[in-house]
Amino acid sequence: MGATKIEWCTKTWSPIVGCSPVGNGCHNCWASSLHQKRHLVWKSGNWLTAPPQYHKPFSEIQFIESRLDEPLHWRNPQVVFVCPQADLFHEAVPIETIAQIFDVMSCVTTDCGKRHEHEAKCYQGDPHQFLILTKRADRMRRVMESELADYAGNYLPGDCALNIGFEGKWPPDNWWFGVSVCGPEDDEKISVLLNVPAAHRWLSLEPLLGPIDFTEYGPEICFNRLRGYDGSDPPIPGIDAVVAGCESSPGARPTGPNWFRDIRDACAEANVPFYLKQMMVDGKLVHLPYLDGRQYTELPWRKEHRQKLERR
Repeated sequence: MGATKIEWCTKTWSPIVGCSPVGNGCHNCWASSLHQKRHLVWKSGNWLTAPPQYHKPFSEIQFIESRLDEPLHWRNPQVVFVCPQADLFHEAVPIETIAQIFDVMSCVTTDCGKRHEHEAKCYQGDPHQFLILTKRADRMRRVMESELADYAGNYLPGDCALNIGFEGKWPPDNWWFGVSVCGPEDDEKISVLLNVPAAHRWLSLEPLLGPIDFTEYGPEICFNRLRGYDGSDPPIPGIDAVVAGCESSPGARPTGPNWFRDIRDACAEANVPFYLKQMMVDGKLVHLPYLDGRQYTELPWRKEHRQKLERR
């Protein structure tokens, strides 16, 4: 794992592989298709040397422990997409596995084997920015509000304490929690996300399969309060970034250009960074397309964009 073609990150990290459908947006799942293609490639070649995950169907959730400490070996700061071929908050992922992944993300000093010797590498300069994306917003909220704390408090052996941010700010500033929203049927996920304990929250509107109207989310959020600019003290938790794009798999369902315009306009009014990843233009899939004569490529987890936003 590591290098990636995903435009909004610089690394992928896959300690978990596998998922199962949870909504309309999963119909043409790219991760499932990729897993099946690689399975067939290995099966038609040297099957005995195939990575273990390809011996099992994508629907079977697998924890690949050998990948757990990968981010601790990356000396330069990276934007890391966590579990791109899985859902970290899938109901089949046990809380102890989530805790292990969070432990690596926190980059704290522990006495757990070689993790200690690499601990300092993550913080040379800026820390890694970890992007978590889920379609299971309710489980994410439960984990962050209670499951993780209950596990850490009751089940860890005393000689291997899990120092995942309970001392100091929790969750850390370099963790970005996001939900995948594909259309109006996913509206409730945004309200759930706003109640997840987090320093940063973001939305992935991909694949966009219907219009998103931020004014429909009730009194806790509307399009001009994405970042909580409503005069309240403390401010209402808000959304810090929006990434949008059309479906790109074979048999992709259509996306209306005006849907992207509405999202762009809502983000502009709320001063929220907007990233338009891909869109169909004249029947062709275009990455980083122009919308009304301009590309939209703001990503606040990138250092240069964070600095730009701070100067606004």
